[in-house]
Amino acid sequence: MNQQYYNRSWLDGCFDFMHFGHANAILQSRMTANDVNFSMFPYTPEDKNVSFTKLDEYTFFDAESLKEHFDFVAYGMPRSGIWVGLHSDEEIAKNKGSLPVMNLLERCYHVSNIRWVTSHGVVKNVPYVTELEHGVNDALCEYVLHGDDLVCDADGKDCYDNVRKENRFLIVKRTEGVSTTEIIQRILLENYKNRDNLSEYNELLQNKVELKLLEKLCLDENAEKVYCSVFDESFDNIVIKGEYFDYSEENTIYYNNPDRSFDMMNAGDIEVLSKIKEKYQKKIIVALNITNAICVNNIRERLFSLVSCSLVDGVIINPSSTLRHNFIEITIDDEFKNRVFQYLTPETIKERIINSKEIYEARNKKKLNI
Repeated sequence: MNQQYYNRSWLDGCFDFMHFGHANAILQSRMTANDVNFSMFPYTPEDKNVSFTKLDEYTFFDAESLKEHFDFVAYGMPRSGIWVGLHSDEEIAKNKGSLPVMNLLERCYHVSNIRWVTSHGVVKNVPYVTELEHGVNDALCEYVLHGDDLVCDADGKDCYDNVRKENRFLIVKRTEGVSTTEIIQRILLENYKNRDNLSEYNELLQNKVELKLLEKLCLDENAEKVYCSVFDESFDNIVIKGEYFDYSEENTIYYNNPDRSFDMMNAGDIEVLSKIKEKYQKKIIVALNITNAICVNNIRERLFSLVSCSLVDGVIINPSSTLRHNFIEITIDDEFKNRVFQYLTPETIKERIINSKEIYEARNKKKLNI
């Protein structure tokens, strides 16, 4: 019998203001991992009873204590997949000069609900300069991946130098046209207020390059087949058809809350979807309404973030007011009260940035060379 190995890979970072560029990096990491050979951590199926760690959706492994949960990590979780490490708020402030917009719990929760991240495979408080002995090896991850942009700590050290020396570093292409820095800059300059949602929506549907990226972001958890379906105005008009296309009144919830724009999609948005999934145990089709609402994110960014979420099974863009369907429809969030992230809204996020305007202006000036 041939020796099997753990086919696990690792990403780490700030993942602040989680956007589809981050999601695409995770997706590309999953696709890259599908094409490499693993030979470092032998895998032997365990028949004995082991003590598994119980984690809820708000609890995450800590880099300092991950090795204490070896049995669960080794035998209670999938043999293959992507693990993600997140830096603490303090480490980010030390190395970037300012606290992240989103705190550690908000960032961990969001990342944990990206489709290509291993369930419970999120580790908090990882070092800013990646150390294989602090998280990576404990998670039995052979490779570490990152985008093709150089990342350095406060002292100018390459954050992945330790990994490169061990020949365990793989590079994925950075997603152009979206970054946390650029989104913060929009808020600082308020240059998003003249956005034409309808024009952007029509342009998106005509752009073959963008539609190709959309289809890619609809891939299943193994990054092999298209999973998430996308509709335009009606359920008869299919933009992206998932391989698992099976929506019926028995197995599908239609979430159509006109007050939830999914602008700067965050833990608050995701938690609502999680509560719906938990209560109804059904697929969720989300309505992405094209309204006159002033959004920081354009329609492309909002859509791409939605389809990357593991809780989303389908999205209908700009649903018609005369849309006909037989699904259970949820239009308000009143039945999902006392949520942990209920406070988190686009307005809250903008306030955080404006309240620290001078700090973010200084940081952006340096990063954007302005």
